[in-house]
Amino acid sequence: MIGEVHYWRDLSRVLEAVGEELRQPFVEVVLQILQAKGEEATNKVLAEDVAVFLREKARVIKGLKEAKWNDKYMKIIEKPVKTIEQAKEIKEIVLNISALMHSLHSIYLNSNFYKENRILSFIDRLLMCILSKIKLKVGLQFTIKQATAGGFENYNASDLVTSISVLHKFQESFFMRTRELTEKNEEAKMGQSFYRKDGLDFLAFSYSEAFANANTRVYSRAEKIEQQVQYLLDLLKFY
Repeated sequence: MIGEVHYWRDLSRVLEAVGEELRQPFVEVVLQILQAKGEEATNKVLAEDVAVFLREKARVIKGLKEAKWNDKYMKIIEKPVKTIEQAKEIKEIVLNISALMHSLHSIYLNSNFYKENRILSFIDRLLMCILSKIKLKVGLQFTIKQATAGGFENYNASDLVTSISVLHKFQESFFMRTRELTEKNEEAKMGQSFYRKDGLDFLAFSYSEAFANANTRVYSRAEKIEQQVQYLLDLLKFY
């Protein structure tokens, strides 16, 4: 998750530097000269090159706007995300999970670029991170080892109680419930960023021509998260 936060920070810096170069006066002068030359019948190749340059320039400007807005929002969640990812104790997660979920909800409501798919992807990975921490503390093998080492009568179940508390807070703060998701086909559709990073699906989805299919995946993914949290809560109650 922290990689996603830093991705937008770094991308914003890179595109800002590129954008500054593109805004230099001499670039516009040279471009105008090339456009004039490209209008001549014998310079079709030059005209095509100029057209490609203009398209790429527009993409950089569009990408810069997206990266800067995303960086602005990611700065808000950087501290709790880092704390949760680096947490050694479950109680550290308890103290940060509600605030982080509320911040993600605010981003979802206010951002033009972090909507259903990206937010759900982030929450999905957040849940996986939390579960990996819980597994280290209350996994069956670890629990048996800890209990038998000190005697079952001396077994400290605080990690179990804290883990249940974390999941309850996550469940209460989860705002992408399937019953509350509504069709948004009438809303302005956001164009997908042209920047991609292999293996990181937080860049894989956004509003696009395949909006209907993406919307279906939103519902199934949200439902999966809800069911998984409830299943784990039910499971931990039997410990």
